Amino acid sequence: MKMCRMHIFTESWRRQMHNDEIEIIVSDSLPNPTSLFGHMAIVVDYTAYSRARTRYFVTSHGAYVHSQRKIRASVGYFLGVTQAEKIKIREELERRVEENAPYSFMSNDCTTNIVEVLKLAKIEDAYDQRGFGLVSPADFTIGLTRSRRFIRKMFYPKY
Repeated sequence: MKMCRMHIFTESWRRQMHNDEIEIIVSDSLPNPTSLFGHMAIVVDYTAYSRARTRYFVTSHGAYVHSQRKIRASVGYFLGVTQAEKIKIREELERRVEENAPYSFMSNDCTTNIVEVLKLAKIEDAYDQRGFGLVSPADFTIGLTRSRRFIRKMFYPKY
């Protein structure tokens, strides 16, 4: 039954996703050290990329959201991008997946990877850094809706 529900959800989501968008998914926190501040993923052309503690997690959008909804609620923020920006973002994410650099809470986690990839594509208004040098999922939540590229958001409640 859940697979059927996931398939219906994925098809509905695909109809809403446009070619000139990426999605940043911000998930609630969990009571463990690596998810204490929440978790993030970036979706490019129906593929979700997320830096986990042991490796880079790459899967379909539907599978990623389904796995998150089992344990926590999430919100997807859609940003408008050019085709060139989308290609640059995807290529950099693929490079990072291949490199699989060691996880670091301070410099190589789910949030820092998305910050760096967006900066590379010259998208720097999508997060609220507040001058501390660190960016948390909450900082993204504030910045994403203020970004001039923000289009809409979608809620993914916990099952």
